[in-house]
Amino acid sequence: MFAAKRRMVSAVSASVAALPGILAISLIWSVLHIQYDWFGASLVFGLGVLLGYVRLYSGSTTLVILLHALLNLESVLETVVVLGWM
Repeated sequence: MFAAKRRMVSAVSASVAALPGILAISLIWSVLHIQYDWFGASLVFGLGVLLGYVRLYSGSTTLVILLHALLNLESVLETVVVLGWM
């Protein structure tokens, strides 16, 4: 009982401590995507925060890379459909 509570408090503490770093990196990354308007940059920021927390909780950079590749694949497929290439 107490061990589970201790792990939960530890996980919450880690996520709170990581929040400034995740937000800062996500903000820098979204600003570097200059090809997008403010809405697109805000989506990049939100996805950066999400992927940052996925990395924090899973401990796996590989998972984050695969999720990013999946997002890129979805973007390519959407572009193919919208342009009528398929």
